[in-house]
Amino acid sequence: MAGTKVKTIQKKNDERKNKPARRKKGGIARLIGILLAVFYLFALWNWVFHDGIETSILHTGLLEIKVPSEGVLVRSETPIIAQSDGIVIPKADNGQRVPNKGTIAVLVDKGSSGIISSIESMEREIIRRIVEESTDNPYNDPVLREKVQKEVNRLTNAAVSGNLRYIGEIRAVLERLLYQRNKAVFEQQDSRLYLQKEKSELEQLKKTLDQNAVTIKADYSGLVLWSNEETHEKYTPENIASLTTGDLTYDEKKHAKAGIKSTAVNKSFPVEKDKVFAKLINNEKSWFVCVVDNKYAQRLTAGKKIDLRIDNIDIDIPCTIESIQPAGDKTKVVLAFDSMIEQTIHLRHVRADLIISSISGLKVPVRSLTNRNYVDNTADIIVVRFNRADIKRVKILEEQDSYAIIEAASGVNEVDPVRVFDIYVVNPRNIEQGQVIE
Repeated sequence: MAGTKVKTIQKKNDERKNKPARRKKGGIARLIGILLAVFYLFALWNWVFHDGIETSILHTGLLEIKVPSEGVLVRSETPIIAQSDGIVIPKADNGQRVPNKGTIAVLVDKGSSGIISSIESMEREIIRRIVEESTDNPYNDPVLREKVQKEVNRLTNAAVSGNLRYIGEIRAVLERLLYQRNKAVFEQQDSRLYLQKEKSELEQLKKTLDQNAVTIKADYSGLVLWSNEETHEKYTPENIASLTTGDLTYDEKKHAKAGIKSTAVNKSFPVEKDKVFAKLINNEKSWFVCVVDNKYAQRLTAGKKIDLRIDNIDIDIPCTIESIQPAGDKTKVVLAFDSMIEQTIHLRHVRADLIISSISGLKVPVRSLTNRNYVDNTADIIVVRFNRADIKRVKILEEQDSYAIIEAASGVNEVDPVRVFDIYVVNPRNIEQGQVIE
């Protein structure tokens, strides 16, 4: 019994001796864990704020200062109405300028449809023979190729962006180009007697048709738009002042096609009495009435000349700002233009950029500028000189979207100011003067 007690006491003493050893081992493990955590955090800090430093080279670039807008195109339009039921044969291309009292089209009765079909069939056959039998390719026209390529590029851009609202317009332009080229092929001189005979027969058919035709002439010199769209009394020059922001706001669903429905210009088509089938447009002046956000209003002044760039039309139209007026949370702007009107006659509701000016200089991302002062519009940019960070004060000349044009700030005594081809830090986070930049 006594021996058992001795063994129990000895066992307890042994356990007491071992306990400090366990604590000692646990303390070492915790210390190692803390050291590893500190090392990991240091490595993470270094990776995020140092190894991830993005640099680039300062280059000169062009920055367009533009204001986004949405609105309507307004012009002086005269609807052309059918005097009776019948078939219209166009005598002018879509967008073509006709002189005062010039012929726009002829209107024949529906009983003449057979003669019209024969004329169109004979024209196609003559053009086909000329193309097949000609040693030179009559379509090898650099001007035509350039115009077709432009429409193909628009089609490609529409497919890439998924914006297909201008597909109908592109198709109409391509059809018009093909028609104009076929017309030129048909009218060219040809020495082949059998073709001259067929052309004479064709002319005789046309004279027979014209005997019962009513000629439709222009009341004034203007542009022809083949369209069955009813005249919108709202969108006239006289009503510009009364247009509201609701009239000018672009609705993606409502204005998805963003244009005026045009009829074919290379074929005859049926019309009903008292229905609009075309329009004559005064090409002396047109207007773009739009709304812009109030934050851009201070950039616009009446009388200023700017450029208008309508979405998906690869041209800049010179305009003059006629008026600017507040319209609640928007600003209403009226612009006038007297050139390139034929490029816009098929459009009504559109989105467009108002190109105020362009400026060139050192172009950098806005995110590369730090410590910005909005009072004098200055900021810091970090350049890399001899692998070390060198903070330079610069003046922000203009800013658009996510880019800015800068120059060395005036009044700063810089021995070595920022200059073209400097290496600068694009993402200047937690970088100090003189810091090593690998």
